[in-house]
Amino acid sequence: MRYLLLFAIQIYWKIIPASKRKQCIFRESCSHYVWRITAEEGFIQGIKAFLFRNKHCCPGYAIYKYQNNYELKTINGLILKEEEIDKRLLTPDNPTLIDFDSPDVLSKHKLKIRI
Repeated sequence: MRYLLLFAIQIYWKIIPASKRKQCIFRESCSHYVWRITAEEGFIQGIKAFLFRNKHCCPGYAIYKYQNNYELKTINGLILKEEEIDKRLLTPDNPTLIDFDSPDVLSKHKLKIRI
């Protein structure tokens, strides 16, 4: 079964060019992650890895920068550290980035402080 899953991922890579695939929020793409887990740990762990990534690699996330550290929080509540986030999302011009290190963070994101 392990080889069937690995074969299916290879077919996915060959049929759908990288430029047409959904952009992943994770640094290691979902298909490469599932490939690695399946190859190292077997079919069951590969299916679990697929289900985990399928649940969490979805639209609806925010990226926070605080004290020069980045974190991404998905709509499902998963928090990713900087080393897990795709580098293309860690740019200052990313509209989903909330930079708490910036002095104008309150006005830029319409955040209000209640006292």
